[in-house]
Amino acid sequence: MEAGLSAVLVQDLGVLALVREHFPHLAVHASTQMAVTGIHGARMLRQMGVTRIVPARELSLAELRAIRNEAGIEVEAFIHGAMCYSYSGLCLFSGMIGGRSGNRGRCAQACRLPYRAEGETGEGAYRLSMKDLYGLRRLPQLIDAGIDAFKIEGRMKPPAYVAGVTGIYRKYIDRYTQDPLHFTIDAEDEALLQSLYLRTGVQDGYFERHNGKELVTMESPAYNPTDKALLEAVRDTCLPEERRLRADMHLILDEGKEARLTVTGNGRSVTVTGDVVQEAKTRPLAKEEILRQMEKLGDTFFAPGRITVEAGERIFLPVSSLNALRRQGIEALTQALLEEAV
Repeated sequence: MEAGLSAVLVQDLGVLALVREHFPHLAVHASTQMAVTGIHGARMLRQMGVTRIVPARELSLAELRAIRNEAGIEVEAFIHGAMCYSYSGLCLFSGMIGGRSGNRGRCAQACRLPYRAEGETGEGAYRLSMKDLYGLRRLPQLIDAGIDAFKIEGRMKPPAYVAGVTGIYRKYIDRYTQDPLHFTIDAEDEALLQSLYLRTGVQDGYFERHNGKELVTMESPAYNPTDKALLEAVRDTCLPEERRLRADMHLILDEGKEARLTVTGNGRSVTVTGDVVQEAKTRPLAKEEILRQMEKLGDTFFAPGRITVEAGERIFLPVSSLNALRRQGIEALTQALLEEAV
């Protein structure tokens, strides 16, 4: 609480008991990993001190409404993003076949692979790969049902995705609450939303259905390609440079030694090392090319600051090595700043 936390999200009943014992004034939210699927489970958690639940994604609109109205607890419902073939929080597939449990945040997404029925020939089909949840058109019904918050799935997504998707949902939540009788959705916003990392198929989940083959992609689990220019436009609109931290870089490239990069931002400096710098056999690595690669901070929280380079005249390092070194440096600085904030 001293660190400024407003609530903690838990999935384990033992952890829940410890939090309530040692931090009685800290709000506790129950994760979708708890697989709350009905009124009785929600009531039990409320009695244990939970103030909000994130129900299983497989519930209908009527079930969500019943929990909110009859269990006396806040409800945070999934509204957008990837869906699980199993009940939320109960999938053992990845853990059983690969030792990476989806219930511990390490899902290997085995459901996104093609499978064949016994006796079937060919490459098979994506029978377990769910279409992504797209709930923008369901906002009025969910708001009227009393849902307290909406949850957007965003695991491993870049900042531009977070900014673009949350911005659009925020816009239409406000539009409906301010004028429910004239609620409309702009076609360009729907096009933008469906272009930001949604899979090749989308649907509105289980809000009005129990099950159905229309929930499964079958043909391809891949994401729709997101145009680079679109991502840059979203980033520039929602994450303008003046809101990002400046990252100064100092790169040392000495032949026969590991490449060395020092990144400084917000008063902290980190140094990382990369691949060994080689002697150029034909074309040496030009300083302009080095600077160009170092400036590519993309969808990070940083904008390029002052970049200096110490390099020999006939050195060579693959562009992939420069990019890896830059990413490593930015990740290390990000981690250092996060640890400092805690």
